[in-house]
Amino acid sequence: MKIKITKNIRLTLAFVMMAVFINWQIISAYTAPSASKYSTSYYSSVYDAVVAYHSTLNDLMNDKIEILITADEEDLLFDSETCDDEFNISTYCLAESMVKEYIEFKSGLEDHSLYAIDAEDSNSEILLVDMSAKAEARSRIISLEQENAIKILDMSLAAYNELQIALPMHNSYLDTLDVLKDYDSELIDLREDVAEWEADFIDVSTTDCK
Repeated sequence: MKIKITKNIRLTLAFVMMAVFINWQIISAYTAPSASKYSTSYYSSVYDAVVAYHSTLNDLMNDKIEILITADEEDLLFDSETCDDEFNISTYCLAESMVKEYIEFKSGLEDHSLYAIDAEDSNSEILLVDMSAKAEARSRIISLEQENAIKILDMSLAAYNELQIALPMHNSYLDTLDVLKDYDSELIDLREDVAEWEADFIDVSTTDCK
């Protein structure tokens, strides 16, 4: 399998983020502002928003990996112009999809950070000390996600890029392993045939038949 590899994954990620962010800013300037899909308008709990975001990224990557592994080589695409095609498995196109989700998530976290506690907790009868603990834990989740989300995105894309490098070698190794298994099987058959031969051979230099 011949796969085009993105050599500098971090440079690619930076380029994709810049392109997507600029387009997103331009579109936002000409359209009415709408809440992020991960904002409080859709998730009353910041924890649920975090789980939804990471699940979405996980699904995006798993879909590409499944196609990479199962699709016929001639059906695979790698260019940056056909990202809408499901058979395009390029790191660039995956990065484009994931960066869009990251921008949505970043905006959603900013919205969640405007509130001390989740809406579901504000309506419950809990002690002030418990409310304070919940607010602190919630704030810590938001801070950690704001700090680590881009790092996780970077490492995920790097891992996917490495998979594209390793997969052809892995497949070649499996082919070699199959050949060795066939060789081992043939060798066993040969050994069984040889075991049935006479232990003593006629001297090839004699004319007598013994």
